[in-house]
Amino acid sequence: MPAKENPTSSLRVAVILPLNETFLYRVPDYLLARAKVGCRVQVPVKNRSVLGYVLEVVKEEQDRELKGIHKVLDEAPLFHEGLVPLFQWMADYYCYPIGRLIRAALPSGINQATYNSARITERGEEALRLLSPQSLEREILGWVKSNPGKKLPYPTDRVLRLEKRGWLIVEEKQSRHKVAPLKRILVRPREKAVLERLLRDRGQALKARNEQAFLETVLESGGVPLRELTSRFTNGQYLVRKWSEKGVLERHPVTLFRDPAGNLLSPPPVPAELYDQQRRALEGIRDNLRRGAFRTCLLHGVTGSGKTEVYYRAIRHAMDLGKQALFMVPEIALAVYLEGIFRSRLGERIAILHSDLSEGERYDQWMRITRGEVDLVIGARSAIFAPLPRLGLIIVDEEHDGSYKQEEAPRYQARDVAVIRGRQEGALVLLGSGTPSVQSYYNAVTGKYQLLTMPERVEQRPMPSVRFVDMKDVATDGDAIISPALREALDKTLETGNQIIIFLNRRGFNRIYLCGQCGKALRCRNCDVALTHHLRGNRLMCHYCGYRIQSPERCPNCNAEGLKAYGFGTEKLEQRLKELYPDKVIARMDRDSVRRKGEAFRILKRFRRQGHHRGDPDDHEGI
Repeated sequence: MPAKENPTSSLRVAVILPLNETFLYRVPDYLLARAKVGCRVQVPVKNRSVLGYVLEVVKEEQDRELKGIHKVLDEAPLFHEGLVPLFQWMADYYCYPIGRLIRAALPSGINQATYNSARITERGEEALRLLSPQSLEREILGWVKSNPGKKLPYPTDRVLRLEKRGWLIVEEKQSRHKVAPLKRILVRPREKAVLERLLRDRGQALKARNEQAFLETVLESGGVPLRELTSRFTNGQYLVRKWSEKGVLERHPVTLFRDPAGNLLSPPPVPAELYDQQRRALEGIRDNLRRGAFRTCLLHGVTGSGKTEVYYRAIRHAMDLGKQALFMVPEIALAVYLEGIFRSRLGERIAILHSDLSEGERYDQWMRITRGEVDLVIGARSAIFAPLPRLGLIIVDEEHDGSYKQEEAPRYQARDVAVIRGRQEGALVLLGSGTPSVQSYYNAVTGKYQLLTMPERVEQRPMPSVRFVDMKDVATDGDAIISPALREALDKTLETGNQIIIFLNRRGFNRIYLCGQCGKALRCRNCDVALTHHLRGNRLMCHYCGYRIQSPERCPNCNAEGLKAYGFGTEKLEQRLKELYPDKVIARMDRDSVRRKGEAFRILKRFRRQGHHRGDPDDHEGI
């Protein structure tokens, strides 16, 4: 019998299973060079082969015999060692399996996504025959019977209840979809001089249609994607093959970068000098950066006090010290806007991370950060996991905002995680807000955080006047959406040629559908909240889980007619404004209207352009 291999090192791996512990695996000699912290590995768990992440390379000899890893899936690590303590802390603090936590932190598409499917059992078949036609259980069983093995469109807890009754068998499956670098084939001259001489002498007959234009296109560009050539020239494939065989052209594979940055909004002018309150706040930040130790500061600055300029100069100072910075904002649209501003002043070593990027774009951004090609990352909540190895500054703007709380598993508060990551990596954490959260302000006044204040607006601008209007005082025969006071303010503003922004924190057309007979509202089957009426598609929708139905003619509770809609949302407000001001261009910006990629940015850009080109209401938004 061959001698048993004596392992010299092993890996501590977090597997993507609902398990809290990690496992040690032996590393075969031929995989030692590739098995690094941050790489994905395929490992055996009981009778399965599952995906996991390397958290540690253990050099000591192991007394017990270990199972060996099957393979390493990555050429380069997806995260560095400095992030491992953060993942471990979050897994313990938020009670979530560390392997699944890491999978959620990495860009979607890097890993094979998992989903739940189900098969119906004999007991389930019997229940399907006996259950009421209106019951949700019968609907789920019927769907599973018709769609075995497909992704379940129902909440997991509902399906698991049926599994406990023995009606279903729930299975976890992996999708085949996977994101990889974007590779393209470039067509370029093998020797530029040869192609130039060919076109100049024309000694060889260029018989094919568009042949001269084809060769000139390749020559002028120095390299054209094959896809572009075949779209521009109907005989492109033939011409590429012909001149490649003659040795004049060659096909060259390249990896392209999917850049999510589009046309940038015009950046605001750079101030010639800072105001006193900005200088004082910035000096406090610089002192902490120079010390190079962990500290949390709360920048309490009123709206319009110039916090963004302080953020920029703090980031610039961190970069001058050879450190990297992470800038977190609560909204994706704000991240896109700030990325344009900072790119115009700091150059191209900036990455952006948020959920509206395509899987390919987010993959490319993540790998740029991992390779050290980035000094500043701007993003929303998930950017807290950006793999920056020289992190020296973390900024959490509008730190009070509820958007930093992740509501889906793994549930976490990104502001708190930012403080923990700063402590683990010795970075300065800067929390900024005009209305700080109670927790942060308490920590500041008790000395746990350093308090930096900017109580005045730049240029001594006065605070805007605010007027409250109680809609109960509005006459019942008046406008239920726009009060007389608001209507007067709208008229005066538009008459002067100025623009208007109206905020309403309600999506949809109507807020609630009620039955006039039984008085019950139409509610979500999954969340038990009132469904919101949306005009597009005439549907009722739950804004929590996405459940939707067509607007019924009869009440599902008592079967009576006469369902009536109450309340209003952004769709109805938009309709009312178009009735009042038919000659004005009105844009609605909510989650429903900006689903198409880049639409939010386009609305902001058109609105900004109107501010610079007044008197042209046909091309730009006024409200």
